[in-house]
Amino acid sequence: MNGIFSMGLVSSGSNHSRVGGLLRSLAAYYNEETNPLFMVRIAQGLLYMGKGLITLDPLYSHKLLINNIGIGGVLITLFSFTETEQLICGKHQYLLYSLALA
Repeated sequence: MNGIFSMGLVSSGSNHSRVGGLLRSLAAYYNEETNPLFMVRIAQGLLYMGKGLITLDPLYSHKLLINNIGIGGVLITLFSFTETEQLICGKHQYLLYSLALA
């Protein structure tokens, strides 16, 4: 499940057709299991985020300045995926809202 989420995180906002095809095939494969399908839907949401209008970028001003709050939001999400079954697929789905900081 971490690999599925990382595909969505790396390709976030790009609307990449090959990654979209991979995620659609994963959704068809995991249509009976709830937790992997949830991760596939999250990754698809990140992939098609604003159809390229919105990206996750904690750097701004032509990569000259670093947004510390944005990096913190990405790190919170990454560290919450160390315990995917208990945190993200359990009762703490709201930890994904920290991506909005980036």
